[in-house]
Amino acid sequence: MIQQENTPVKQIDIKHKETLHVQTQFSPGSIHSEQGYVIPFKEFPPKYEEPNNALAIREMTFTYETILDLKNSGVIKFTNEKPLCVSPITVSYKNGRDGSINKRLCLDGSQCINKCIKEQKVTLSHFQRALELTREKDYQVTYDLKSAYHHIKIHPTQTKYLGAASMLTYMEEALDTPYTWMMEESRQHRKNKRKKTVLQFMMSYGKLDGFSKIKNLMKKETQIPKKKKILKQVRETISRGPNMLPAKELARTIGKIVATEPALGPVVIMAARAANLRLDEAVCDRGWHTQLTMDKESIDRLTFFAENCSSFDNAPIRSAATEISVLSIIGPQDDFIKRGIVANHTRTDNEKIWASDASGYATCAYSIKGYHLYFRGTLTEEERRLSSGHRELLAVTKTLEYYECTNATHSQATNVYWLTDSQYMATFLTKGSGKGPIQKEVFGIMVLCKKLNIRIIPIHLLRDDPRIKVADDGSKMTDTDDWQVDDETYQRINRRYRFTIDLFASDRNTKCQKFFSNFYCSNTFGIDAFSHSWEYEVAWICPPIREVIKTIRRLKTSKVSGVIFIPEWKTADYWTEIFDKEAQLMWPFKSVEIYIPHIFQGTFNYRSPFTGRAKFNFLAIEFDSH
Repeated sequence: MIQQENTPVKQIDIKHKETLHVQTQFSPGSIHSEQGYVIPFKEFPPKYEEPNNALAIREMTFTYETILDLKNSGVIKFTNEKPLCVSPITVSYKNGRDGSINKRLCLDGSQCINKCIKEQKVTLSHFQRALELTREKDYQVTYDLKSAYHHIKIHPTQTKYLGAASMLTYMEEALDTPYTWMMEESRQHRKNKRKKTVLQFMMSYGKLDGFSKIKNLMKKETQIPKKKKILKQVRETISRGPNMLPAKELARTIGKIVATEPALGPVVIMAARAANLRLDEAVCDRGWHTQLTMDKESIDRLTFFAENCSSFDNAPIRSAATEISVLSIIGPQDDFIKRGIVANHTRTDNEKIWASDASGYATCAYSIKGYHLYFRGTLTEEERRLSSGHRELLAVTKTLEYYECTNATHSQATNVYWLTDSQYMATFLTKGSGKGPIQKEVFGIMVLCKKLNIRIIPIHLLRDDPRIKVADDGSKMTDTDDWQVDDETYQRINRRYRFTIDLFASDRNTKCQKFFSNFYCSNTFGIDAFSHSWEYEVAWICPPIREVIKTIRRLKTSKVSGVIFIPEWKTADYWTEIFDKEAQLMWPFKSVEIYIPHIFQGTFNYRSPFTGRAKFNFLAIEFDSH
């Protein structure tokens, strides 16, 4: 107990004379071993009386029974003299772990007694000290001692400040924290014209012995672990499916999930976010007494939490005292670090540092440390219209999808420190978003991370950081060879050949179900057509202009047939690879047709010849190198 200096009182009333004498003998706020606790008043409370709360009347039977139990335990006593301060009585409710409602009789000293008590500042041991004492394979447990408390006697001169009135009596208590022990009385008490006798708490150290309570607790059956109770409640909510359930019940489930965040990490908040948005919408419209149904997205998120909760264990406790320096993770240069610390997390043997950025045209990500990775993906017209923060998330999603297709090993847990210049992305990946489409993207990333055994720790850097500039340049690089032929022209040619593969395409412009792409994209059969076999395919080849010669030479060494579609540019360097001096086709080319197609370009450039209806002829040249 903290020892405090005595605060002088300017005016001394006769009612407080004995209290003043005690405070000069003992330091206020201390416990005298023989006579009890001395309340550390900064000024003495005035004469005060307040009627009890309506809850005391509503729970009249409980109030009387509790007062009687306290009297029989020696905690209070009846007295004929009205105390100086009579504070109100109330009844508080608390939901038990088994769903029951527990009641507690309380004395409310907030309106008078508490205001007269000197504030005491207590410095607790720094949390970092607790971490220093922990060792590998230590367990974190919580001791629930709420049923193993003990009472401390109040000094006889202090009990007059701690009175409370029952139906027929006033009472005073002698508890360890009397000025916060709340109890309230009904207004009907004041209407009672019978003579009021007084109760006074006279327990010494009380009959609620802490040690005996602990022994009794230890004799009980081991309780169900808290995590299992939470999972049980979540599964019960999931079992409701699309049926109606009370808003308060869903709120309790969401609260239980969110409460696990300090131990399990931000992933639990993201799992509960969809249900929380659904709940918030219903409550705002119809109030807390309404019922609602969960949509499929909410159910899927809760199911994800229930099925994967165990794998989120062993995360270190996160607090301001346990944050980790960014500089210690990614190294210099520290001038570009937007926020110098990140939340505490489990360090792994495999750690990677990736950086990404997204422009209005494409996304780009690359590895700074760890597995060699470079990914660039173009955005669809719909994706380009999304917000900048959402596009930054798309960069993460597309990169993880590409990483999954590289067949990299995922057996060991891996931390990926993801560098970004987007504060929104850093927030989305740690707290989720209140916007449905963005939260859906975040959840998709979370599922991918679970599948790849990855934990992403976002790190916010300034845009001028050299590591960010590399990704930024990659996302803004336009692909002048990203063009395609209109479907009508293609189908006219395809009816004759029935192509099996598109050698140079993307998920946005492929003409065949099977295709190779320049960068990773969804459903691609492989990246870089020249790195894969073309044998026995019937290929549609609409190559980048700079790759035409390389393509022709590859055709001559492969057993492949099909059509190559290129501009009729007789001065181009590839022309002599196709036609001889007499303008005759050379092997493996067999025939040629002229077309004037409509050209679609991935990045619009009004100066480009590959825009709209072609201004020159294109050649569809048949080849067969079998």
